[in-house]
Amino acid sequence: MDPELVSQAKRFAMQVTHLSQDALHVYVGLLLLVGLCVALRKPLGSWLPWVVVLAAALAGEAVDMRGDFAHNGIWNWHESLHDVLNTIFWPTVLSVLGRLGWLPGSHRSS
Repeated sequence: MDPELVSQAKRFAMQVTHLSQDALHVYVGLLLLVGLCVALRKPLGSWLPWVVVLAAALAGEAVDMRGDFAHNGIWNWHESLHDVLNTIFWPTVLSVLGRLGWLPGSHRSS
């Protein structure tokens, strides 16, 4: 995937939604988690949707890393870590709460 194309898509999404890059990461993580749970018919406590969200976040940051190296000759790993944490924080919270049975309609997984 072309890092410049991804960067343009992110800027476009920020312009259209009027959200910051950090907020976009949060929303993308939540949308992916909920969308995967619905599409895969898995409860929020299932680890499969969470793993896919993590994989998507890491794949996105791999593309950003390529762009960093191409433009700056160095990887801004702290920004990538920040982005991954923003993307997976709420999916992680919801997955853990669902797994523990602490969400309405969820059952404790064994």
